[in-house]
Amino acid sequence: MALTGRRHVRLLHTSDVHLGWDSNPVLVARSFTAVANTAHSLGADLVLIAGDLFDHSRVTKQTIEFCLSELNRMGRPVVLLPGNHDCLDAGSIYDKVDIQAECPNVRLLRGEAGEFLRLPDLGLSFWGKAMVEHHPGFRPLADVPQRLNGDWFVGLGHGHYEPRGTASGRSSPNYPTEIAAAPCDYIALGHWHIPLDVSQEGVIARYSGSPAGSGFNNTLGEVSIVELDPVRGVTVRSHQLQDRPAEDD
Repeated sequence: MALTGRRHVRLLHTSDVHLGWDSNPVLVARSFTAVANTAHSLGADLVLIAGDLFDHSRVTKQTIEFCLSELNRMGRPVVLLPGNHDCLDAGSIYDKVDIQAECPNVRLLRGEAGEFLRLPDLGLSFWGKAMVEHHPGFRPLADVPQRLNGDWFVGLGHGHYEPRGTASGRSSPNYPTEIAAAPCDYIALGHWHIPLDVSQEGVIARYSGSPAGSGFNNTLGEVSIVELDPVRGVTVRSHQLQDRPAEDD
């Protein structure tokens, strides 16, 4: 059924970039450059980064400057959620660097209890909880509020998926029931380094995987390309990153 009034929007969803990871900084930088290249070549309207853009808060000035340059080069809105490696604790990288001032296209979700963001030009609304501490009591997708308008509604969450739906003691759990209850058209997840569809009862939810690959072993990983189409609905596909600019497939 057509969704009257909504426009077609293409999202590029990534997470777990881990800029500043000491063991293979060249691969991590390559992967983030490939994300920016792919956003351009596939004509993404917006980029979602669902946590762990940075590996830690002690990253070098050079790494910060590289990150800001690539974010600005994307040349389109970027919605960024802190994860467990770059959470909003004391000494957070996001308190050291005013990323929104340096990159006017970036919107950082900082609300610990959840925060709405609306981009009316794209007909998109977002909601996500910024992580302050990675612990079992933090539930990224608990109590997602109702949508505020007729926009496409995208949720973001960074945490561990609990496939059995019961607490395992792992920090920042995402439960199937919480995904199913969320009034979202798409939920962009981060924390797992492999692409994984965890959709529940018609609510489409996906881990994009890390752009540096699951093993960080010099092979680029994937991103998720999300099509929000007023006629066809929501479709998602994985796209393999390459060092050369990608072509629309």
